[in-house]
Amino acid sequence: MCTIQNPSFVCDTHHVSPVDHLFQWSTNWPALETSKPVVTGNPSTDPPIDTERLSEYPVYLVSVPASFTPDSWHTVPPGANHYPSGEVAAEVVAVLNRAKIKASPDGSVTSWFIRLRKSTGGASISVNLIQTWKPMNEYDLPPAFMTMKGQVMQWRGIIADLNERLRRTGAGRGCYQRAYVAHSSRPEDLKPLGQPEGESVSSGGDAGPKQIQPGSVYLIDVPKDYEPYSPKSLPGPFQLVKDREIAQVAAVRANQRLIERSTHGAVFAWYIPVDASGGYGIVQFNIPSGWAPADAYDMPAPMTVIPGKKKRKQFLKELNRQLDRGCSRGRKRAYAAVMVDRPAVSQSLRSDRKKGNQND
Repeated sequence: MCTIQNPSFVCDTHHVSPVDHLFQWSTNWPALETSKPVVTGNPSTDPPIDTERLSEYPVYLVSVPASFTPDSWHTVPPGANHYPSGEVAAEVVAVLNRAKIKASPDGSVTSWFIRLRKSTGGASISVNLIQTWKPMNEYDLPPAFMTMKGQVMQWRGIIADLNERLRRTGAGRGCYQRAYVAHSSRPEDLKPLGQPEGESVSSGGDAGPKQIQPGSVYLIDVPKDYEPYSPKSLPGPFQLVKDREIAQVAAVRANQRLIERSTHGAVFAWYIPVDASGGYGIVQFNIPSGWAPADAYDMPAPMTVIPGKKKRKQFLKELNRQLDRGCSRGRKRAYAAVMVDRPAVSQSLRSDRKKGNQND
């Protein structure tokens, strides 16, 4: 395998360009054999770079239709699912891959979801594996066609040249292959890598209080055997009410009880009023890492924020379709939160307490 040490791209003793070498290798890629990293770097008078400390990026070959005409070297392939941020894409990829592992008798899989970067947002696509592979967890990645080391700006030209050559050789065929870079779905790895991931906030675990924004979307745990009948349907364990204010009051009252039971101010679950089929729901949002709310009206950080009713409806429909599909059915579902009207809810709670005192 080549090791690119400077712009002359010297490979072994035959001076084969990295693109030539990768193209030749792509025509006869051994099943699940991972290449040695291609190390990129610019000539410098500084001390040699410690290549062991460079970031690594796995690259996979994906089949695309012959009619596919990409706009750039990293144009997302047909069949990929698009998300408003890389963080949302990472969370969905982890959910789908976790379901694949659980559905496998021995933990082995024949396909796997990977996360792709976009200039704005993120995407995911399922990669078919030539041989079965046993991941360690939902964040693991299968052996790659090759692994690139270094900054994005240094090696994207190699991917672009390779993809252009693969496109030309695929002319006249039903499909051809393109190389795509997979990015980590681990929460701790979600940070800018040469380009912004896109605007987003993380779900749960944020120590600081967050005010809910219109269009905030949360991923909610639901029973594994739940069979939804619409994108906004609620399973039996969650309460469904007709009145918006009743849902708000019920959620705040339940959250007050959670705060009262907390010994150190942190909670590991929170009640959120959401839009649901037939009215409004009061759902429980689980926070494994814990969260310290400012008060019963506070809200943890949502998975993402989708402004606009029409856009949000389509987003929830597509996301829940993916989460409900196949073996991942019923583990998590996405719901849009209802903004809590603090003055109105406070007045309702005061009225309830006053009536209770009179009855006493």
